[in-house]
Amino acid sequence: MALHLKPNPDKKVDGKPIKVFDPVRKDYLPTEGRNVPNTPYMRRRLRDKDVAQSAVVYSPAGGSADDEKPVMTLEEAVAYCYEQNDDEHLTNAGIPDAKVLSKLTGSQISAAMRNAALPEKDAE
Repeated sequence: MALHLKPNPDKKVDGKPIKVFDPVRKDYLPTEGRNVPNTPYMRRRLRDKDVAQSAVVYSPAGGSADDEKPVMTLEEAVAYCYEQNDDEHLTNAGIPDAKVLSKLTGSQISAAMRNAALPEKDAE
């Protein structure tokens, strides 16, 4: 499930508005918020009141056809699949399943598109 989160406008650090890091995009959440995967990191940010939740955007566990469309980018969906680390999200080769990525992004994702979005392996 993706969440739409924004930095808590009431929380200050050294008198300045809090900045919340987004590990998927490797930058800080904008003040207007953004859709992020529902990860333990983001749930801790919610618990600690570092962020405010403005809307639940996507629930991969079902829902009706009237539900909002998924809004994850392909990169966010790839990261989400790796975080889940289970047979539902990853193929036998240990990479995100293209069909799951299609559901998460709301568009048809081919194996070639998926492969292009995979993080590069570090050269040894």
